[in-house]
Amino acid sequence: MEQRDQRIERLEKDLANAKGEVSEKHEQMMGRIDGLETSLRDKEAELDKAKIRLLSHPDVIKEKEFKEKIDLCKPLL
Repeated sequence: MEQRDQRIERLEKDLANAKGEVSEKHEQMMGRIDGLETSLRDKEAELDKAKIRLLSHPDVIKEKEFKEKIDLCKPLL
């Protein structure tokens, strides 16, 4: 009977330790996810800025104008 109680105590301690480890790992993963989300938002902002810079480049503007002219002429062909 005493051995059984000791085994139960040991198993309860093991369970508490395992729960603590799982909780710690969960918090670490949530921290990593938050960091990745922040990094993703930063990269998206950088990409938006790069798109704006690219679209304001004179060569890109001219190319867009030429494409529009070509598209307007296509129905006439």
